Amino acid sequence: MDKVRAHNLISQAGLGLTGAGVIGAYCICLCAVFNQGVIVALVCTCIFALASVRRDYIYAPSPLLAVAFFLLLQLESLSLTLISLALGCLICFVLNKRLKGIKPPDFVMGGAFIGLALCATILFTNTYFGIGAFGTTALDMLKSYRSLGFHPDFRGLLYGTITLFTMITYPFKFRRLRNIIPAEFITILIPFILNLILNPDAAYTTTNEYFANEAALSMPTSDYATAVRSVLTTASVTGFTLYLLSDKSNIKKPWTVFSAQPVIPCKKTDYTVFSAATTIIAVAAVTLLAPSLVHRLPLPCAGAMLIVSAWQHTSFRPLSTTMKQKSVFKLLLLISCGAVFVSLSPDFAISFCIMLWVFAELISRRREAKNDS
Repeated sequence: MDKVRAHNLISQAGLGLTGAGVIGAYCICLCAVFNQGVIVALVCTCIFALASVRRDYIYAPSPLLAVAFFLLLQLESLSLTLISLALGCLICFVLNKRLKGIKPPDFVMGGAFIGLALCATILFTNTYFGIGAFGTTALDMLKSYRSLGFHPDFRGLLYGTITLFTMITYPFKFRRLRNIIPAEFITILIPFILNLILNPDAAYTTTNEYFANEAALSMPTSDYATAVRSVLTTASVTGFTLYLLSDKSNIKKPWTVFSAQPVIPCKKTDYTVFSAATTIIAVAAVTLLAPSLVHRLPLPCAGAMLIVSAWQHTSFRPLSTTMKQKSVFKLLLLISCGAVFVSLSPDFAISFCIMLWVFAELISRRREAKNDS
């Protein structure tokens, strides 16, 4: 009996280390891209590790939330950020509860997913190529790209390309191993080690590396009306994005809205509290005991990994369903939904998608009423 228990604990600990590899990779890369410290990465790891307990998957933060993350950080206030995030989660939870898992029409869903993936690609490309562009939305970043031109750091470009290639090929070449040693971990580990060999002294490196201010966000400095408008805008974008990505099979759990991206399949009985504790301890050991080593992570490989992951977790089923309907009008609506995310502000893009959703629902109910009569 003791041997069986010991074997189970070893198995749970092993899955916890796998969780540390994948959750830690996402949290550290996202914090590196968004200029957040390793403490924030550790806190995020704790949230996703606990949210993965007794679930069918190990969950990690989704790069498709890039637009929402950028808006949250633009608030530059810890209190406003927490309020916006809480309201966004509440919006997602209420939508899931009231609509009972009902999704928007396929042309809205498909366009929104593609739009979010394009926005993530545009925003993370700046990190991948080390261009030095600036902006808080995809539209602002595109304008910055145009004014600055394309001047990548070639050593960083090498690191990012290695990550890009490995992230795409590793899951196909090592189908079993990928669930033990995650692709996300391997793809940043290889260029990380290469960077330490080629750039042993951080003071003389020419590659953009993970640097962040560990200090907390400041208190709000804007006026009341501006702060309220910013909070409502950010909360609505966050809530709608979370609604698209959230797990509809388990909406009764409040923390399920954080679990936007399933990354490693597992049985509910495998990833336990002990596994989550192992995940947290492993990531804490790296981030707390060797933060200077974590800061040697090349930013180009973080950006490349997040770009590939964003497209890998984009749902193309709504696009396929829309195309099978052979409706040019619906296909144009899908394209327009994707285009507004890139060409306009995210709050307008969300409003546009919701408007199309409401119109489609009204038309559908009107047709049902005519058929019943």
